[in-house]
Amino acid sequence: MKHTSIKVIALVFLSLGIFTFNGKAQVLSTNERTTILTDLNESIRLLSKFQYDSPELISIYASQLKDAQSALDRYSKYKSDIAVYERWYMLKKLTEQNNEMITFLQPKIADWLYRQGVAELENGNGKRANSLFEKALNNNPKHILSHYQIARMDIDSTKLGDAAKRLNNVLSTMNPTSDEEALIKGILAFAYNKNYMYAINMENQEKYAQAVAVLLELEAFCQYDNVDICDSATIDNTLERCRTGVYSNQIELARKALKSKRNIAAEDFALSAYEYYAANKDNIKDDMNFKVLAKQIAESYIQEASEFTGNKKATLLDEYLDRAKQMAAYAGSDAQELLEAKIAALQPEKTRLELKQEAIENAAIDTSYAERYDQYLSAEDEDLIDSEEEIKNIEESYVKGQAKKETQTSISKVIDEKFAETMTYLSVNSFEQALEVLESANKLAKIEGEKDQVEKMYLMAIREITAKRMSAAEFAIWQGEPEAADSLVAVTNDLIKTYKLEKDTAIVRIMKSYLMTLDKKVYSKRQEELNGYVYSIMDCLRRNDYYKAEALVRTALSVPETKNYKLDKSKLKSLMEQIQRPLEYIDYMDNASKCLKRGDTNGYVQQYATAEALFNRYELGTMGMSHTPIREVLLQVDDVDFALNALEVMIKYKEYMVSLEALGAIKDMGYQASQTKKIQDRLAKLMSFDMSKQGYNYEDAVETIYFYSTDKWYKCFTKAFKKYMKTWIKEKEM
Repeated sequence: MKHTSIKVIALVFLSLGIFTFNGKAQVLSTNERTTILTDLNESIRLLSKFQYDSPELISIYASQLKDAQSALDRYSKYKSDIAVYERWYMLKKLTEQNNEMITFLQPKIADWLYRQGVAELENGNGKRANSLFEKALNNNPKHILSHYQIARMDIDSTKLGDAAKRLNNVLSTMNPTSDEEALIKGILAFAYNKNYMYAINMENQEKYAQAVAVLLELEAFCQYDNVDICDSATIDNTLERCRTGVYSNQIELARKALKSKRNIAAEDFALSAYEYYAANKDNIKDDMNFKVLAKQIAESYIQEASEFTGNKKATLLDEYLDRAKQMAAYAGSDAQELLEAKIAALQPEKTRLELKQEAIENAAIDTSYAERYDQYLSAEDEDLIDSEEEIKNIEESYVKGQAKKETQTSISKVIDEKFAETMTYLSVNSFEQALEVLESANKLAKIEGEKDQVEKMYLMAIREITAKRMSAAEFAIWQGEPEAADSLVAVTNDLIKTYKLEKDTAIVRIMKSYLMTLDKKVYSKRQEELNGYVYSIMDCLRRNDYYKAEALVRTALSVPETKNYKLDKSKLKSLMEQIQRPLEYIDYMDNASKCLKRGDTNGYVQQYATAEALFNRYELGTMGMSHTPIREVLLQVDDVDFALNALEVMIKYKEYMVSLEALGAIKDMGYQASQTKKIQDRLAKLMSFDMSKQGYNYEDAVETIYFYSTDKWYKCFTKAFKKYMKTWIKEKEM
């Protein structure tokens, strides 16, 4: 009974406790509980996967722990819910345990990553190893062994400057142990000695470029050498010798190319040498080698250009003389003067295009207003004529009527009335009526005083009429009506002459100012007109309408200019030159087509070869033009006899590459290589002979026919070409 009573009392108290506890707890809905449990479970899942052997994931773990702690703080108020509390408590313990793990591992991450890097290095995975060493330094910037390993890899890659900078920084700022210090100094000394000996070896083998590359790294190494390993003076001296060697090698290559009469290759090597010299001139001894070489190359160009004839002269002369002039500029002032004199002697005084342009411009020579009416100008005060202030004063005094006018008073009332009537006509620009009234006043004047007053009125009226008409002429120019301006200036000049006022100071001042202003405006208008033509011509070129473009250029060049005012026609001349090239090409191709229609094989080949040379030289394809290769032309004709005849003519005129394409057309027509064996052999013989005379070596000559040597159909040609080339070179050497 007693025990029963105790149980009842306990149950009552327990019920009361539960009631009290539940009364203070947060009540959750089913959806809320599900959401909270999902969030807690996800954090538990992540934290349960933390591993001791993955220190590289520490930063990720730290972030996940931070999120877990946020979840613990967020859901602590729901601990009364047993389901929530159970998961919350599990997450809490995991968070505490993982925090302890991270606290323990954090200082050891750099060591762990270093060990992983060494393992990768031993397995030959240098890139992966370097990445792990860098990660180790991210965790501990003073991890000496990681610095050492990265520097070691830099040394192996000949990045000596980077390695020296890194290791000397370790020695000076990171307090390495005595063993670490000995290791670092040892590797620095080893790197310096090894690479210096390698540079000396390269120098002895005359491989100067490789030596310079290593010596530059040693130079960078010396900049960070704080332990006196480096001998900077020795490095500088060796570097100077090797740089001179690189330069000398380029000069020697240029000389060899020049000796083989390969002028363009010689120029390329020479300019490459000059660029290297310019970049390193403080460390190279030239001994006048380059100037002498430049002079020799220029002379070689001049000599070759002097031998050009026919199509070669038309298409290559300008290019070779330009190249000669460029090289002459490097030969020194005395040699340059002599070379340019030789170049000038080979250049035509004027090209056909320049003569054509000159003829058009000469036909358009005009005279300025100042030249036509030079009686109003004098040399001593021409600099004042253009003054805007001068024009402004004239406008205010005579044109706008803002200045105070003198009142004319005579003895006669009748004449005074005539003066008033004159002023009225002048105010409305009725100049003829104003002068007629003055004439009638002159007739009415009977005494000397009245006549003097009329003369004064004449003078005032003529001045005003002059200023107003010249101002109107300026406005006509602005409106683009030059004929109206001419008429106004002419009638004004006649009026001044009629009344014999050419020497009147005010009238001369008015005429001077306006004549020069008119010329300026005319010049400005014409220049605007030329600029408009330029845009129209360029639009024609975009549409490949070369004939219309040429017509517009001719019209634009015929816009007149004067002795004092020259128009800028440089763009037009440049465009005309640009237009002439495609037009010349079109003319040659038209002539070739006419020859083709009438069966003139000889004429066709000459016209076509010249057209193709123009197309290639001036890169007309970049201007939107298209060129039909000879192979396609012959296939369209589809006449093997014509193709063979054309091939013979091409060989005759030494158009060898075109000849090979003509052979290709015969191949495409279905003919066997054996049917062209003789002509292939003859082509190979003549082509190789000419190339040997031009100084080609065997390798370069074979390179020019590489495309055809890969085609079995050309087997006879290729084999014969190589055989003959060797023969000619051998004979030349003997």
